[in-house]
Amino acid sequence: MWRAGVIPLNNHIGRHIPRSFAIGCIFLLLFGVLAALWVELTGDDKLLLRRILDEHPALILAGVSIFLSMAVIAALWIFQHYIGPPGKLVDEEKALPFLNSPLTELAFTSFDTETTGLRPSEGDEIVSIGGVRIVNGRMLREETFDRLIDPGRPISRESTQVHGIDDAMVQGQPDIRDALPAFSRFAQETVLVGHNAAFHMKFFQIKEEPTGVKLRMPVLDTILLSSVVHPHHEDHSIEGIAVRLGVNIAGRHTALGDAIVTGELFLKLIPLLADKGIRTLGEAMEASKKTYLAKVKY
Repeated sequence: MWRAGVIPLNNHIGRHIPRSFAIGCIFLLLFGVLAALWVELTGDDKLLLRRILDEHPALILAGVSIFLSMAVIAALWIFQHYIGPPGKLVDEEKALPFLNSPLTELAFTSFDTETTGLRPSEGDEIVSIGGVRIVNGRMLREETFDRLIDPGRPISRESTQVHGIDDAMVQGQPDIRDALPAFSRFAQETVLVGHNAAFHMKFFQIKEEPTGVKLRMPVLDTILLSSVVHPHHEDHSIEGIAVRLGVNIAGRHTALGDAIVTGELFLKLIPLLADKGIRTLGEAMEASKKTYLAKVKY
């Protein structure tokens, strides 16, 4: 069920492109078969066929209609179950239905993670994921995601000092194979918003194979958006942006707390982006790519 303000990745046009293509192919195939049969008929056979059509037009028309309907239904069933469901072809173009949509009309999931360390490519793992829904320019604090995760490895003392999560707290908790699919379901059909989103997304990308989850929704980063709005400021940390935008910080360095603060920053940034002529998702993504901070890799 779609929530208010959510624009589905498989829009109604996309859903019918494969289905219309399948029906068109069916009719072309049937027309070719009938044309080939007509060519093979002798002159007497063609005269006999014309006489039958003249004497029983309604019966012939009904039979042809039933045959075509059954052929279309059978082909669509095969297409649905063995080739791909309607709309599958447009899933890969994940951002297309969103690009021209105003930021004020889209649904977002503001998210954050806490980890065992800062090096996802060297074996660090996620220990917590937090998220909160934003719909129609309003944060829905009652719609949140908050999970502790067993990383399967020790949490460094330095990391525990930052986020307060130690080995005892994650013992017996679900691992990432359970947590990431759950988060994917929570965030489906929304645009992800993160602070330093590339860092968090790198952890998710590394876990695509073991979890079977590929987060293919568009992503916005409040660090990059802040640098678009305030290009002459050097401090684009959560604290720095919060001071400039007048956002109170609570629950810092917890996944859910940081997700909520990130969402608040994002809502403050939307009108500032509009002042610079950046109103749609596509415009925000394009402006983000041009910032120097977008070149940071993990």
